[in-house]
Amino acid sequence: MQEYRLTSNSLCAAAAIGLPTSRILTALDKFSKTSIPAEIEEQIRQCTQRYGKVKLILQGTRYFVGSSDPDALQSLQRDPTVR
Repeated sequence: MQEYRLTSNSLCAAAAIGLPTSRILTALDKFSKTSIPAEIEEQIRQCTQRYGKVKLILQGTRYFVGSSDPDALQSLQRDPTVR
């Protein structure tokens, strides 16, 4: 028996190599001895769907955050560290 911990970093890494959310959920369902709680499925969807929406852009000697997703930008503007 193996036990794994799902983190936002591991889910983003999975999304970065092209694994779709549906495939991640299917694999978890297939290999889990119990059903995956709906809350966990939702966390997985939220994490993997956020991947790639924001980019760090270097212009000259300054960094800027860019995105075509207005919701992602608004979320970052609310974060005091990013702001």
